[in-house]
Amino acid sequence: MMKKCMAPVWLALVTAVVLAISTVPVLAADPEPNVALGKPYTFSSAPTKTWYGNLEKAGQPLPDASRVLTDGEFCKSNSFWSSNKTLNFRGTSHCDILVDLGEVQPLSEVHTHHSARPMAGIRLPYREEYFVSDDNKRFVKAGEFINSHDPRILNDPNERGALFKGIMKFTSGPIRTKGRYLLVRTHTAQQGFVGFRGYVGYDEIVAIRGGFEIDSIRFQPGDYVSVRPKTYDASFMGYRFGPRDWTKILAETPLHIAMAPQHLLGDDEYHMSVAGVYVVQFECSNNASSPVTDIEFTLRLPISVTLLDYNGALELLSRREVDIDGRTYTEITQAMKPGKLGHIHTPVFVVAPTATEPTQDLGAITYQYSYTIKEERIESPEQRATIIVGSRLRAPARDDS
Repeated sequence: MMKKCMAPVWLALVTAVVLAISTVPVLAADPEPNVALGKPYTFSSAPTKTWYGNLEKAGQPLPDASRVLTDGEFCKSNSFWSSNKTLNFRGTSHCDILVDLGEVQPLSEVHTHHSARPMAGIRLPYREEYFVSDDNKRFVKAGEFINSHDPRILNDPNERGALFKGIMKFTSGPIRTKGRYLLVRTHTAQQGFVGFRGYVGYDEIVAIRGGFEIDSIRFQPGDYVSVRPKTYDASFMGYRFGPRDWTKILAETPLHIAMAPQHLLGDDEYHMSVAGVYVVQFECSNNASSPVTDIEFTLRLPISVTLLDYNGALELLSRREVDIDGRTYTEITQAMKPGKLGHIHTPVFVVAPTATEPTQDLGAITYQYSYTIKEERIESPEQRATIIVGSRLRAPARDDS
C-alpha cells in the first residue's frame, strides 16, 4: 500500500527537479579570450611590400600594417606573402613583434601561424621565442617553439623533398606567466631563393588569458634575460641599435628611404676607418596604396670623404659642389624608378675617408628625397649621419706554425 502511494510522489519530485534544472540558465565556459585582440604593436624591421602587386592587380586593399596582426582575422590561404590578412618581412635573421596588452595580464599560451612553400624557396622559421615584461625594460622568457621538422629533413639527404608545405602553428604550449608587453621573436630560415631568404610572414599574434591570479606569478632576479637591444648592440658591426616604431614611420610617410643599416637601426653615426672603402646603401619601404612617382634622391658628402662610384643604373639628375655651414659638400641627385612588382631600385655609393688619422670631425652624410603621390608632392626632412673615422683595420697575421 505504501509503495503504491510513493510512486506518484517520486514521479512528482523527479518532474519538479527536471523542470527546475531546465529553467536554470546554462553558463558557458570561460572562452579564454585572446587578450592581444585589437592591441597596438611595433616591429623591429619594416614589412616588405614586394608582393603587394598581386593584391593591386586583384583590386584588393593592402593590409593595414598598424592593426592586421591583432585584428582577429586569420589567413585562410597558404600564400601569406600575397594576402592582405598578413604582414611579411624578409632579409632578416629574425623579426621581433612587440605587443602592448595595455595592462598586466595572466597568460597561459602564445601562438602564431607561419606559411611555407618549399618548391618556391619559402621555408618556415626555425624557432620562435616568447618573452613578457611589465615595464618594456626587463623581459622574462615565457616559452619557445622549435621547428624540428625542416632542420631534421635538411640533415637527411633522402628526405629533402619532404620540407613542410602549408601553414604551421607555432605555440609556446601551456605556460603560466604574466606581462603587459609580449615580445614574439621569430628566427627565420636563411636558405631558399634569394627573394625569400630571411623571410617570415604573420597573420595574427594570439595571447590567451590564463585562469589564474596575476599575484600568483612572481619573478626572481635570475628570471630576467637581455632581449632588447640584444639583436644589434655595440658588438654588431659597431652600430648601436634603437627600436624603431615602423607603424608610426610608415603612417607619416608612405615611402620611407633610410640608410642601411644605420638609420634602419636608429643609429645616427657612420663609422669608417683610415684607408677603408665603404658602401653607403639605402633601403626603401613603400607602404603607399597608390602609385608613387617622380622619386628624387639627393645625397651630400663632405669633401673630407671621397665619392668613388655610385649606382649608374639610376638616372643622374645633377652632381655639383655646394657650401653648407662653412663646409664644401659633393651633392649628387638621382631619379629612382619602380621596377617589377613595385620594387624600387635604391641608390648605392662607394666612398672613402681622406683622413690619415682617427677623427670625429669630418662632418656628416646627409640625404633627403621627394616624391609624388596622388598629385601631391612630398618632401622628406633631411637625415644626417655623423662621420666617425677610427684607426686603420688590419687583418690578423697569418699563422704558419
